[in-house]
Amino acid sequence: MIKKTNMTAFFDTECPKCGHIAKIADDYVNNAEYTECPICGYRASLNKESDELKIEYGYGVIYISYQNRPFYYEIFEHPLEKHEIDKYMAMFEDIFIIPSESYFYLYDNESNKITVLQGSEPKTFSQYVDERIEMSEYERYLSSYRYLSCDSDFDSF
Repeated sequence: MIKKTNMTAFFDTECPKCGHIAKIADDYVNNAEYTECPICGYRASLNKESDELKIEYGYGVIYISYQNRPFYYEIFEHPLEKHEIDKYMAMFEDIFIIPSESYFYLYDNESNKITVLQGSEPKTFSQYVDERIEMSEYERYLSSYRYLSCDSDFDSF
């Protein structure tokens, strides 16, 4: 008998708010599904048993990858004021940041517009799909493998 104690699958999808690449975490143990967009900050959680859906709209995201410590990630729950933007921009002055992996995006919910303050322009979901189609099967396997997560305890047969 196989006993699964923690099992979650991760998938890429199109963000229903901004159209960029969002992540879905399908939590089989808790019978729930979570969607999060690392570009605009959209978050949704679905309880599959009760069909209860909770949605939160974000106002952007900051992600900073460091060479010598864990990454920093924050979704903004309100439009940022100038002094808050300056505080976050100062974080990019750290010499241990990995610039190619770090970004700071603001999102305007009314105009559905992303403002890039640091980092590169994010890919839309359709650009991502086009790139995946051009990859070889092996490249797709390697790319998707890092998003899979499974912790299982196995009992003896």
